[in-house]
Amino acid sequence: MEPNPSYKATSRATSIFAKVRGVAWIDEEAKQLAKVEVEVTDDISIGGFLAKVYKGSHFMQERYELAPGLWFATYSQYDFDGRRLFISFSVHERTFYTHYKRIGPPKEAVTEIRSELSKPALTTGDP
Repeated sequence: MEPNPSYKATSRATSIFAKVRGVAWIDEEAKQLAKVEVEVTDDISIGGFLAKVYKGSHFMQERYELAPGLWFATYSQYDFDGRRLFISFSVHERTFYTHYKRIGPPKEAVTEIRSELSKPALTTGDP
């Protein structure tokens, strides 16, 4: 995905399309997005002077078919640098998604969710 130099944004939200480029991998058989990588090619202003995401920021997500016809994210990576008003920020995060569990229709899901929420929280992070 490369920005089209003749693209004219129709809103502030669509103005970012000219400032990013990326690569998308499609599973042709399933007709699903399997992976996407996006890089910011020019600083993106948000709300004029309120915030800015700097050139070089990056996003990546991988998705897999975990059950027939069900595609879920299994890995995401965010590397964003910028500023809010006059304060710089950096977001560098990698997230692995595992242990997806099918819990059925809404009535069954509510019961399962309540059961999960009543359990004590486990901390399984890498310090």
